[in-house]
Order: sequence, then structure tokens, then C-alpha cells
Amino acid sequence: MRRLQLLLALAVALLPAGSRAQTGAKAWLESAMSGLRSSGRLAVRQQGTWEFDGRQRGFVNELWFEASPSEGTGPRLELRETWDGTLLKRTVADGRNLWVFEPGSKRYSVWNYGGYAEHPAADGLRRMLAAFRARAAGTAGWLARLLDEAWGSEGARWTPWIPFASETVADGRIVLRGPDDSRGFLFAVDGSLEAARLLSIRYAQRETIGGRAWQLVWDADLGWSDPPAGSFRFVPEKGAVPVVWPSPKLG
Repeated sequence: MRRLQLLLALAVALLPAGSRAQTGAKAWLESAMSGLRSSGRLAVRQQGTWEFDGRQRGFVNELWFEASPSEGTGPRLELRETWDGTLLKRTVADGRNLWVFEPGSKRYSVWNYGGYAEHPAADGLRRMLAAFRARAAGTAGWLARLLDEAWGSEGARWTPWIPFASETVADGRIVLRGPDDSRGFLFAVDGSLEAARLLSIRYAQRETIGGRAWQLVWDADLGWSDPPAGSFRFVPEKGAVPVVWPSPKLG
């Protein structure tokens, strides 16, 4: 239950003493977001554990995203959310439509972001990311936020992932800690402040709910790897039930 304290304490202990009062997380992370944007694509493997009252579950979220695929389609992505080895949700943006499918209930929803003309809509990327962020939940919500901040506006940006967090920045490590020390992020970056590259993200959170301990810990590795066959495509299976959901707010 002390993993958050140990994780962040170790991260801070590794930093030179003179750097502990240093700020600059926003500058580094905005540079890293710009680096992601310039790459045009991203693959993320997010893996962790959820614990409550002594019970533990493991999860893996795998994401592939392409802002401008070479095939000439609109922006697309594939997200597979697996808990304890079972696929719970699959989200697919195929260049025109965003599909969300839940295999257990055989329910799916669809929302058009790329238009119906011969060529994809000019604002398709922004619309897709808004829809993805509206539908992503739980730990996958952080992946949606990552994409939105790198690609969802005219330029890459960084907004506080933990309001009023304390910061420690040094030697390619950025630690953000919540005011009550119940949660925190550890970002690993390399390169320079002008051209930073985000390598990984680590998150830990602990709470007490009804007197029982709750904890969430995950690691996300960023880079690129080819997605599995069949990615970026979805066809509802026989017997699947369509579900209508509200259109996302595009802002």
C-alpha cells in the first residue's frame, strides 16, 4: 500500500539536491508533446494493477494512433483494453468513424468524425480526438488526454494533470505530486528542452474508501510498433447491439 510513497520518494532521492526546488515541468512536457506531434504517430502500452481491500486485478491497454496515415485515409486509432487477460473494450477509429465495442455485452456505438465526402473532413482529427476523449474511461482516459494535448489543437500543449502539484525536474525525470501526496506522476524524457522526447509515464494513486485501502499503479511505454493484423477496422459481429450515445462537445 506504500508503493506510491516509495515510487516517488525514490524518484526524488535520485535527483541532485539542488534541483528539488527547480520548476519547469510545463516547459519540458510541452516540448515533449510537440515531439509527439511531429512524429505523426504513436504506440503506447499501458500496464498496471488495481487493488481494493486486498483484491488485485491486472490490466493492459494497448494503443496505436496515426494522425495522417500513408494510405490517405483520415486519422485513425486502435485501443484494446484487457483486464485479467480478457478483452473488455475495443475502440477503433477507421478514418471516418469512431467505433466502441464491448465484447462481453456485444454492444457497440459509432460516431462519424471524417464526414461522408470523397476526402476526409479537414477537422477530422480534432473531431476524432474529442470523441475519443469523451468515450475513454478509467486508465484509458489518460491515453486520450495524451493524444488530445499533442494533436487536438492548432499546436501541442500541456495542461496540469494534477492541479496544484509540486514539481521536481532533473536528469530526464519529471515528478509531479498531488498536494495531499495521494497520487503522482513520473515522466521520463530525453533530448533537450527545445526538442524533448517522452519515453514513459508512471502513475500511482492510493486512497481509503470506507476504511478499506484502494490503490492504482501503472506504467506506460511510448514509441512505435506495428499494430496487429485487423487493426483500424471494425465490422459489427452478428447479434451485436447498436447503442446511441450523445455527440461529444467539440469546443
